[in-house]
Amino acid sequence: MASCGQIRTLFPVYLDGEAGGAERLILEQHVKECAECHAALESSRATVALLYETLSADRLRKDLTLQVMAHLPEMDTPSVQNHELSQRVKHPEWQGPFGRMRAMLPVFAPMMLALLGVALWVSWSGHEPPAERYAGMVLFQHQPVTSSTDLEPQRHSVHLSDRISAPVRYETGSDGGLVMGLEGNSEIRMFSDARVKVCGARELRLESGSIHCSVGKGERYFRVSTPDGLITVFGTVFSIDVLSDSTLVAVVKGEVQVENANTFIVLGDGEQTEVAPDLKVLTSTKVNVDELTARADKLTPDAAAAKAFYATEQGITPRLFRAEQVFVVETQREPVNAIHFEWKPDPFVTGHAGYDVYVSDNNMHPLFKAHLDSLVFRSKESGSCTVKVPDPAMLAGNSVLHISVLPDYTTGSIETSFTEVAVTSP
Repeated sequence: MASCGQIRTLFPVYLDGEAGGAERLILEQHVKECAECHAALESSRATVALLYETLSADRLRKDLTLQVMAHLPEMDTPSVQNHELSQRVKHPEWQGPFGRMRAMLPVFAPMMLALLGVALWVSWSGHEPPAERYAGMVLFQHQPVTSSTDLEPQRHSVHLSDRISAPVRYETGSDGGLVMGLEGNSEIRMFSDARVKVCGARELRLESGSIHCSVGKGERYFRVSTPDGLITVFGTVFSIDVLSDSTLVAVVKGEVQVENANTFIVLGDGEQTEVAPDLKVLTSTKVNVDELTARADKLTPDAAAAKAFYATEQGITPRLFRAEQVFVVETQREPVNAIHFEWKPDPFVTGHAGYDVYVSDNNMHPLFKAHLDSLVFRSKESGSCTVKVPDPAMLAGNSVLHISVLPDYTTGSIETSFTEVAVTSP
């Protein structure tokens, strides 16, 4: 039986999709039985995903072989036998193993210098901060408002009409206020004592405080993460308040999906829910949308800044398709213990998106959620995987299951089209 130390040496090749069949089988069986190795593997997987996202801007985009070879010095190519004989005659001191190594220095020195140059370039570029991406513009600002990044924590003042960049963190003080116009016709209002990390034009992390979001439709859904859960929308108006031990999400108009690690709920007009990490069930209650709207209206975008920002948006017609696949499966009220997914393997080795799976009953009430790891899409030998139902009893009596799959772009942007989704009974 392999030890924990031996198993952990296989983590790099396993996460890169290069492990052999026997190695993969041994590792997967071991982590099923060893909680510590399972936790270590998940930690390594999270680190790989973080590095992939952080260093993506510095990734080498083309092969440098031709450029390196073109700058190597030209070398004569006499026959090997005559060349070695000539060198021995000219340099009798080059006899023995060390002498022969010295004789080969002119051959290997240029190659070593080239490899050293590439290594230094990779090392240097790896310490450069990731390039900031344009995400929008500041449409309203009331001091104090500052910005910073994870690599440069020093705070800088934010002003009207400044560009909004990602990944950048924005903070409002005790009397501060900020309106961000984001690409895709979205506006985010930050109230006082709020902290938001802009990860992209359609991805935010609300670390503290309150925001009000008016999200335009786009190619991809809009996501806001908080310390307590995740909010997903395709285009709607809603508010989020991060409290001391939970997060409150309220919808003014449209539909918003709220989830934690255990479950999820879909909210409609005038509904709100409170989400915390350990909650097993999320419930909705009514909310006064007039109060939410009145609060948001106190932060009004500057007319000149808004005109300048939306002028850049004119003439752009976004493709309004949902980055979501929904399957309806008839179960004939039979018990269900697993869901089976099939797809046609693609030629790509890396860069796949994972998928979040949401299962609802006949009346679209949430039952459970699961996740398809991006690693399963790397294999070209099999285009299928199975998700076990955590509690088959919860699905009993349902004649229809609604299965929704949404891509998780944290691991990559290559999407997978599922050709079939089916369920199995015990």
